[in-house]
Amino acid sequence: GDRVWMGKGAEALGLRNVDPGAFQAVLEGKDLHGNTLVAPASNGEHRSGWDLHFAPSKSVSMVWAFGDEQQKTDMMESHHGAVESVMKYVEENLIEARTTDKGKTVRVATGSMVAARFDHYTSRELDPQLHSHVVVANVTRRKDGQWRAIANEKIFNRELLTALYENELAAELKDRGYVVTMEKHDTGNSRYARIEGIDERSIDHFGKRQSQIDTAIESLKEHYPNASPGELRQMACLQTRQPKKMIDRDVLHASWDAQLESLGYTRGDLSRALMQQTGIEHT
Repeated sequence: GDRVWMGKGAEALGLRNVDPGAFQAVLEGKDLHGNTLVAPASNGEHRSGWDLHFAPSKSVSMVWAFGDEQQKTDMMESHHGAVESVMKYVEENLIEARTTDKGKTVRVATGSMVAARFDHYTSRELDPQLHSHVVVANVTRRKDGQWRAIANEKIFNRELLTALYENELAAELKDRGYVVTMEKHDTGNSRYARIEGIDERSIDHFGKRQSQIDTAIESLKEHYPNASPGELRQMACLQTRQPKKMIDRDVLHASWDAQLESLGYTRGDLSRALMQQTGIEHT
């Protein structure tokens, strides 16, 4: 999938392409020339960073997989726009570094982030599942130009970031003419942006990974009655995770088309239903 650098810190380092060498360098706290930006901790280790995950609801992935070219573009641009908005918020409000002020160590906002976005298009069960991982490197540049490790873990508030993403995604989709409702899931307090007009049977059919997780959560509830919804979901994801599979893209899309037809639909059916909903004809 596509991969891009994000953040003012990445710009300051002159990062252009997310290639393995550059990515490994920033995770080790170094620049492109191998110079150390952030010295290892007292134990000799450097925490490389954090992996943030953003995935729209299955309805968005269904439109991306089976819609026409314009609808596919709408889904991708809406998803990317939402991720961009969330990461801009993270950079401007959440990332901090330590500094010394009058003999005291304090945290200061830096407004500087080095992150890489990686796009993926399938679930581990090879269902359509548009999603992105944003890896935030543990380096940030203070206003005085000094590079430091990130001093806080505010950026791990999963519920906050999920809520921001879903609200931004809903706005992006609505701006493009789609009818969107905010749907509450069983786990956590987050609401998810769902495109109206996608048949529930097809969403369930192409949601095999979600079904696995939901089943595991019910089982885990009995063994961990005090666990939070977020903790249960994380445990269920790990417990049911299959190794990633590689398959030719054309073969995969042909398989998706055949599965959709087995449910009594075609790509054209879904595309036309959404055109009626949005009032936008695509030629």
